[in-house]
Amino acid sequence: MRLELQEAIITFRQQITLATQIAGFIVAADSVLLAYGFAQRESGIFLIASFLPIILLVSYLEIFLSTVPVICVAITLEKRLRLHGDSLARTFARTNLRHIFSTFDANVDLEAPGALESVVEELRWSLLNKRPGHVLELTFIAQFILFLVSLLTFHYRFM
Repeated sequence: MRLELQEAIITFRQQITLATQIAGFIVAADSVLLAYGFAQRESGIFLIASFLPIILLVSYLEIFLSTVPVICVAITLEKRLRLHGDSLARTFARTNLRHIFSTFDANVDLEAPGALESVVEELRWSLLNKRPGHVLELTFIAQFILFLVSLLTFHYRFM
């Protein structure tokens, strides 16, 4: 069980690293597209750039939600190994996944059919209402407004 717990923590760490790499790539691509759009005075580039925050939001959700089963396994293994107090998976769930942590505190059996899927679906909508979701939505809106202003006010060519 200790080996499984170690593998769950390693998998979680790899998912977080993947999310960081994807975010870095998308932010860099967005910056390059915005700079290129201003340099070439083309509003179509701003339109393309405005969808990158949405792509980042979708990848953030998918990667974060793919870590939920790993965290569930880690918390279950920590319970079986009788690791109480400040165990890693429980601390992460307590700080970032309050919905799932309340599920574990209520001692709900996540091995029941459909239990994990319902927790993941509930968590999907709660993640959209957190700060990163709002920031990415506002970034999309701001960049789309930049596209409209550049097209209508400054008369940048579309492509």
